[in-house]
This record gives sequence, C-alpha cells and structure tokens, in this order.
Amino acid sequence: NVTHIENTADAIEQILGQPVIIYTADWYWDAYCKKPLPTKRKIWAVDWPTHTLVSRPKLPTTGGWVEDDVVCWQKFGDLTRPGWNAKIDINVAKAAFLKLVTPPPQGPERVTISVLKTTAIDLKGALA
Repeated sequence: NVTHIENTADAIEQILGQPVIIYTADWYWDAYCKKPLPTKRKIWAVDWPTHTLVSRPKLPTTGGWVEDDVVCWQKFGDLTRPGWNAKIDINVAKAAFLKLVTPPPQGPERVTISVLKTTAIDLKGALA
C-alpha cells in the first residue's frame, strides 16, 4: 500500500541521500495503490503495451502526478533488436532525470536491495 511505498522510499533516500523516483504504470497504481503518496515524488512512467507513437505517457489517475513530474518514460518494452540476444526496453529520459541519478559525492559504494517476491501480485501481498 501507499504507506509501505512511502516508508521504503524514505529509507532508501536516507541511505543514498538521493530522491527516489517511483517506477509505475497507470494500470498498476490505479488498481493497487489508488491514492497519491504523502510526499511528492518524480515518476518513471511505464506506458508501453500499446506501442504507439504518442508524445507523453499515460499517468495514473489516482497518483497525483502531472506531466512535469515525469522524468523518465518506458515507452516500449519487450522489443527485439539486431545485435541483442534478449528482449529490451526503450526509455526516454528528460534532462532532469540525469540530475536525479548522479551519484552523490560521498555515499555507500554498494547498496543491495533484495526483492522478496517476483511478481506484482506477490509484491503487493508482501507489502501489505
């Protein structure tokens, strides 16, 4: 739920000293989270199943995000390309994204985040 996401984002920010970007799709956030986070955060929007050439991603209607909050957009997914032996995603990033992902001047050399569940449905249960 949103409280668990907020607490996790706060903990990660405390460790890294960097703002957390929320990576989500409109269909997922609207179905499982259903409300905005208490703290305004940037979004890495996932909007690719349609493979259309639109100029902006579809945002969750319940997340409280606006177009200016989008710093990265996963525009296409599961594509095959010559020279790649696996499916790839295509993402579009705004210049603001690069400012957010620059490593801090001093910080941990290594941070490990373990994912306990591998699917969105299982992850939702793990966070409940």
